[in-house]
Amino acid sequence: MNKSLVQELVSKFVQSYDSVAKDKIWQKQSADFRRFWSERVLAPGKETISDDDCDAIIRILDFSGKGKPKGSEVVAKVMVPQNVWRKLFNILHSDKKLASLVDSIFKEANIDRKAQLIDELYVANAAGENRLTGESGNVLNALLAAYDPVKNLSAVSIKHRKALMDFLEIKSPFDWASASIGKRISHSNESIQEATRVLGLTGSARTLYRFLYSEPVSNLWQDTIKREGKQVIVTVPQKTDAEEIQLPNKGEIRESLQMQAILADIGSKMGFQIWLPRSDRGRVLTKWKPKAGILLEELPVTFKSDHDENNRTD
Repeated sequence: MNKSLVQELVSKFVQSYDSVAKDKIWQKQSADFRRFWSERVLAPGKETISDDDCDAIIRILDFSGKGKPKGSEVVAKVMVPQNVWRKLFNILHSDKKLASLVDSIFKEANIDRKAQLIDELYVANAAGENRLTGESGNVLNALLAAYDPVKNLSAVSIKHRKALMDFLEIKSPFDWASASIGKRISHSNESIQEATRVLGLTGSARTLYRFLYSEPVSNLWQDTIKREGKQVIVTVPQKTDAEEIQLPNKGEIRESLQMQAILADIGSKMGFQIWLPRSDRGRVLTKWKPKAGILLEELPVTFKSDHDENNRTD
């Protein structure tokens, strides 16, 4: 990690992201989730929770939720079908023991005890086909983030969290490969937040998440900068409302080209050569002035795009 570059991105992010306004939105959405959890999921009886009641919460949890208003705040792109979310809520409503265990995880503050409870949940739900305890951790982490977005990261994928830990140069206190899912979930949540704050960014876990998933930063830790020797091919991933960070409008150049200019500048400062699509090159060069020998004329023949994999969470 190039610390000086990341700190520069922190400064730009702080100028463009209204953390106070966003946290107010999440204060309300967290209250809506908690109300649904206590009054519908944990409520006595086994009557079916209506689709409408479930869907209002799914739109908070999952970017793919049906009926989500454009530009609304969502935990993450969890990629769970609507009917699976509905089924899960009704299973938890019917299985009070399982729901109580999830409730205990929500409320536990000690990370070691939380890790233990998560492991107990994975054992208790081992035979369940409800996605609650998947290998990626997506569903449980999304529920945790909705319950408390101040303390729980919206980076729901265990794979993404490991990539973030590597990028932030976090030394795990245990062997990641052999550690339980509970340890990986609870400790990564704490350590990623601590390491991000060391870079100079303060605020809620939601704010830290939005920085880490802002386009210039995510392109540093996700596989969107291809290294081949000393060459870097800069690509811009497809954006979603859940991950997009609105930057100030700079002239008439559209935002994706601004991002290409930022990434090209980062790559050149790291000592790499840069390739840009010819259709974008002229406009990007109005915002980025490369030194001689930095800009590649041809795309390396060994380049192989995996653009569609950039935003997967599992």
